[in-house]
Amino acid sequence: MFMSLRLLCCGLLLLPVSLTAQLATTELEEAAAYRAAYQVYADSVAATLTYYTDTTVVLGDDLAELRVPPGYRFVYGEDAETVLVELWGNPPSTGAGSLGMLFPEKYGPESTAGYGIDIFFTEEGYVADDDAADYDYDELLEQLQQETEAGNASRLEQGYGTMQLVDWAATPHYDSANKRLHWPSNYASTSRTN
Repeated sequence: MFMSLRLLCCGLLLLPVSLTAQLATTELEEAAAYRAAYQVYADSVAATLTYYTDTTVVLGDDLAELRVPPGYRFVYGEDAETVLVELWGNPPSTGAGSLGMLFPEKYGPESTAGYGIDIFFTEEGYVADDDAADYDYDELLEQLQQETEAGNASRLEQGYGTMQLVDWAATPHYDSANKRLHWPSNYASTSRTN
């Protein structure tokens, strides 16, 4: 009698473990199905984009020319907005928007292993030549990080993930010949909330 009771108790303990394993398997299968469905969607969107390689493209209204580097593909602004909004879940641009994006040839915008370089331009100020040499880029980075953090409340209200300005993607520099301050930044984001 004691042995039968003991076996019954062991059987009851195994049921929740088995049920938990089934639920975990179901969740993994659902996640895999979701990823597969998203990949089909992402591939179909990426197939509609017009890519430019091994050429020079004109950005904006003759704002600049960009030589597409070897190993990269370029898309113009409208296609870049499609990638940023439809594929990557960013809010639509409210300002001038993207002039275009560069992607590595082996990883397109539909790839979870890839990345893109968004190219945009804003006329947001003036830096005198004398000031440019002494500009405090650490202070500029801190200011931009605070502005990015302040914008996260609005992103969350709209159902988007948050952004964080991590660091400079390359050392900022002033191009005195063309009177331009370049400050490429490196952002990280969280997932969409909806």
